[in-house]
This record gives sequence, C-alpha cells and structure tokens, in this order.
Amino acid sequence: MKRIYVTTVPLQGRLDLTKNTYRSSANSGDIETRFPILQVLHNTLQEGDDFHIIAIRSVNGDTQRNFGYLKEELQAMGFTEDHIRELPMPDEQDCSTLIRLCRDLCDVLPEKGIAYMDITYGTKTIPLVQLAALTCAAATHEELEVGGVYYGEMRRVNGQSVNQSVLHDVTPLYHLQGLVGGIHGNKDTAEMVYNQLVWMSQNKAEQ
Repeated sequence: MKRIYVTTVPLQGRLDLTKNTYRSSANSGDIETRFPILQVLHNTLQEGDDFHIIAIRSVNGDTQRNFGYLKEELQAMGFTEDHIRELPMPDEQDCSTLIRLCRDLCDVLPEKGIAYMDITYGTKTIPLVQLAALTCAAATHEELEVGGVYYGEMRRVNGQSVNQSVLHDVTPLYHLQGLVGGIHGNKDTAEMVYNQLVWMSQNKAEQ
C-alpha cells in the first residue's frame, strides 16, 4: 500500500519547537516528536508499505532548520530522508500563491493510495489550502483514499509548553463538507448530519 503523509514545516523559532508526546487513544505506542505527522505515521504504517512525507515549507531561515529536524527524526525512526518530498512556497500569503500551492499539492498526491493530512503548523491559511487540495485530489484521483486529518494540540501552563499534548483526529470535520450538499435548508437533514458526525467521532474503530 502507498501511504502519503502531508505536513507543514513549523515556523517556530529554535527554542519554541520542542519534542512532545502527542497522545491519542488510537496510538500504537507513544513517541516523542516535534511533528505530529510522525505519530500518525507510527500509528498507520504497515510492513511492506511504500510511503512519502510531503513537507510544505515556507522559504525562510527558521523553516530550513526545522526541516532538518524533520529529517533527523525520520532517520531516528529508521527511514532515510529520501522518503521526504519538499514542497516549497514563497514566504507570502497572497491568494495567487496559495492557489498555486493548492494546485501543486493536489498534483503530488498519488492517483492510488491513502493520504493523511496534518494541519498543526503553518500560517492560518495553510490548513485551508491543505483541505482544499485533499478535496480536489479525492474527487479527481479515483483510487485515492483519505486516511485521516489530524491536529496536534500543544498544551501550555502559564505560557510554557508542557508535555501533555494531544493528537486530535478531526477527519469527521473534513467529511462534513461532503455531507452538506444535500441539506439545502432542511433542518432535519442538518440535524442528521450533526448526529452522524458525532457518531463518527465516537466510533472510529467501526468506520
């Protein structure tokens, strides 16, 4: 099976990007990492799988250092940096730049495989781009499956990061956009969609 893991290289400075344990009931064992996507990889990668990590990187000094951290951590897990594909973007937030990023991300997602998306890092616009690209790819790549969308919550006490982080599976929210097309003002249908999302979030093992 081909698995693709998409993440954004953090913008944090050296002292602000620390290793944490991103806990989840779905974890197959906790690991310490700066990158929640590596916990997702640890949870989902199976023997014999082929995989790549697509790393969106704004071109600036902090991300270059943090991109190096990602390579180091992947190597510590026993994989070479050849598994990482950098997707660079200008350090700008104009609409044209973001649309190009969406197109490029959609293009590098495989026609066949399973895609996992980490929306933890990047500017506020990047998760919108990631989800738009995932929606486009899922619609145009007939054998591409959405494996999950995740957010790593780093918890703080008195402004300081503490190692009590949580890996949230927010996949039901991604699927919401695929369910709303048939609502069209029908409150009963909207309630049904809401209840379905609640069920999905509480019964991941049955999906």
